[in-house]
Amino acid sequence: MVVEPNFLSFFGMRMESGEWLSENEIPQYVINQTGAEMINLPADFSKIYDIPEAGGAQFHISGILKDYHYFPIQYPLEKTFFHIPSERERANLLLKTPYIYIKIIPENKDRALTFAKQHYKDFSKGEVTPEKQFQYLPDIMRELNVADIYMSRIFLTLALICILISSLGIYLLVALSTEQRKKEMAIHIINGAAFIDILKLFLDRYLVLALMANALSLPLGYLFVHRWLQTYAYHFQLSFLMFVLVLLITIMIVILSVAIQVTRVLKMNPAEVVKSE
Repeated sequence: MVVEPNFLSFFGMRMESGEWLSENEIPQYVINQTGAEMINLPADFSKIYDIPEAGGAQFHISGILKDYHYFPIQYPLEKTFFHIPSERERANLLLKTPYIYIKIIPENKDRALTFAKQHYKDFSKGEVTPEKQFQYLPDIMRELNVADIYMSRIFLTLALICILISSLGIYLLVALSTEQRKKEMAIHIINGAAFIDILKLFLDRYLVLALMANALSLPLGYLFVHRWLQTYAYHFQLSFLMFVLVLLITIMIVILSVAIQVTRVLKMNPAEVVKSE
């Protein structure tokens, strides 16, 4: 990659080791971390390398630059060399149209764009189409992963809808069951049963159902998410604790739903409930 001397400071890059490029008779290069690992670069940055195919030309690797992502996260980083070209090399570059980067304060974006458009003709040779003359770098970087951003929003929305539907289903199922067993609960209350005793009548059944449902769905969910993550070169590792948390949340929803319905029944007069039934 052909760069300017202020590339490091301008973009806020950081060196992993060694030094950034400087003026030197021997051509200097800086390599990224991934590249250094791929070629097993030694830590000695004073070494001079020969190029026999180029008539004995030499070059020097002065340091290693910390990796930064310039591809979508599905793709792995490649080894990248950074080099400040000489005047002779600039004349032979295939890309004759240079990119000019302007660092701005975000709130002054519109003013900076207006200023750049006014002075663009001083540098332009009409080689770039108008719609590509000015591009906002954060927008370019965001577009690299725009599909994944939209997908994550869709998954989040679907997950919230599923949680809402399942929670509502559990609550309504428990409500129906308590309504059908009001007389049974009233008799238990008359015989001195406490809140926890009535709660156990329902938890024994619904907790088993919840455990069976999670035993079926969690392994399937793990396989789906694991295979999806494998399509990305860079991703987090699935943790067993995430699925334990899902199980605990499900159990809490069941316990809360049962507790609400049992509390509602306990507020009724058990004698009236037995008579009405």
